[in-house]
Amino acid sequence: MLVSRSGFFAALFLLLVGPFFVPKLFWFCFSHRTQGKVLFTGGVLDPINGTTKYLVMQFRLGKDSFEFQSNVYFRWPQDTVVMIRYSRFDPYDARLDLPVCIWGDTLVHALLPLGVWLVLFLTPNRFDPLVPWGARVRLGGRWPWMRVIGN
Repeated sequence: MLVSRSGFFAALFLLLVGPFFVPKLFWFCFSHRTQGKVLFTGGVLDPINGTTKYLVMQFRLGKDSFEFQSNVYFRWPQDTVVMIRYSRFDPYDARLDLPVCIWGDTLVHALLPLGVWLVLFLTPNRFDPLVPWGARVRLGGRWPWMRVIGN
């Protein structure tokens, strides 16, 4: 199969960054939103990093109540009403319904593969890139499975 340089890098992007976003998109699509409240602010004393603070949240689901720790610390007083998003399959897998709480860890984990992809994609021809600008890539089932054609 013969693909353009742009098509090759689009497929490479999906291959490198997709594994980080697909599970989170699955979680997000099958999650529900509800109201919860801040129970208290907790902390852990670490000899290297000092004190690490976190919020303990609670939300009700029917007659049950679930508690979880927030992955991002905010200075909110006790009994503050907050929006929470939880997994329909596992209510203990809950997060604050804020973009930084839902997508922050996914973006941080995807930064290295995204950086590698950007370097490969944006390398100018004068630095002898992996796939030169204007070239085509032949993808096949036999070795070598990838061959750069033309310039």
